[in-house]
Amino acid sequence: MNRRRTKWTPEINKYIVLSYYIITNLERNNTPYSVELHRRVTDRFPELGTKTIQNILDQRRSLMLNNRLTPTELQQIRVQAEIELGVTQHEDEHSENGNNIHDTQDEEVRENEATRDETSTIFDQLYAKYSEMGVTYRPKLPKLKINGNTKAILNKVDKIIEHRIQTIQNLQELHTLIYIGAVTTLKIHKQEPKLNSSVNKSKYHNRQAPWITRLQKKINDLRRSIGRLTQARREGVSKKTKEKGNAILKRYMNDTYKTDIEIIDYLKQSLAATAKRLRKYQKNYNRHYNRKTSGKMRSPIEKLIG
Repeated sequence: MNRRRTKWTPEINKYIVLSYYIITNLERNNTPYSVELHRRVTDRFPELGTKTIQNILDQRRSLMLNNRLTPTELQQIRVQAEIELGVTQHEDEHSENGNNIHDTQDEEVRENEATRDETSTIFDQLYAKYSEMGVTYRPKLPKLKINGNTKAILNKVDKIIEHRIQTIQNLQELHTLIYIGAVTTLKIHKQEPKLNSSVNKSKYHNRQAPWITRLQKKINDLRRSIGRLTQARREGVSKKTKEKGNAILKRYMNDTYKTDIEIIDYLKQSLAATAKRLRKYQKNYNRHYNRKTSGKMRSPIEKLIG
């Protein structure tokens, strides 16, 4: 089932950054913060309860790396975090040596953010694009065209996945992580995922199962035979019509059915039985198709019968 896309409101975005500043003590504390950040955000906004730790981390990273918050907004959030932490810009509780350590840590954090290369940026953008897209709706990936940079690119993508896999909670998130890694690799190689063309998609959805065609052909043949025999029994019909009727009689005449009336009755019974079989098969086929597609699309049979 295709999940509904979450709307990250400005209030949510600002609170994510605020919580990040508070938990990391204004980015001075390098200890893991992902679990606590997820707890604070989901407690404040219960509608985000279905979001994973990785979702919140990705949103925080996207906000700060892609300049989705203005410098003024970031400064206001930082001041608010300082107030909640009881910290001021002129705080002199720490010794000069301690301040130097904190300054060094701040520089390291900024350097880590600044040194995020093209691979990480592309990975973040693609994760935001595909992470909430249903697995069956994601584009298919073409074969990778290997070049001299492929090994280095794969190493970078592997490191990103290795870092993020620690917060994976289920198989679907693991699949998403691997898929985004593959798309990132293709993107850097100047390749794009394969999008299903509307022509092929229409052709696929309108395609009819062979057994439907076979049963419908049999039904049409029976109806045609009944009509021709009924018409041939009338007076004043043409010689050609009588010849067609006689040909049908010869085809079905045997020890059981010897007259035209008996053969017409037999054909009517066969027509009713075949039509009933087709309806039964259609019902089972539709149930299987709808279960397979979660009811998102009409089956070819439903389109056929309107």
